[in-house]
Amino acid sequence: MLSVKTFANEYTRKPGGIGDKGIILFPDDTKLRREVLPVKVAHPAKNSLYMYRAICEYGASFGHKIFCDPMAGGGSMMYGASEVAD
Repeated sequence: MLSVKTFANEYTRKPGGIGDKGIILFPDDTKLRREVLPVKVAHPAKNSLYMYRAICEYGASFGHKIFCDPMAGGGSMMYGASEVAD
């Protein structure tokens, strides 16, 4: 039997989105971004470091390895992957 895991279950959700799961409200990552990224990244589409961490944790929970940043943008995915690296 396969286990079922809810994506980003530790974060608050508000009603809406696709299905009945709701929209995930990731916390503001400004302070975390300053701590882990050595320089300010001027990127037009920064995504939450908490979201990337959740993506990597979710994938890793099924035994998948996260090894690349397909967009090669500001380093957010690399941060998320490093948080769950074994």
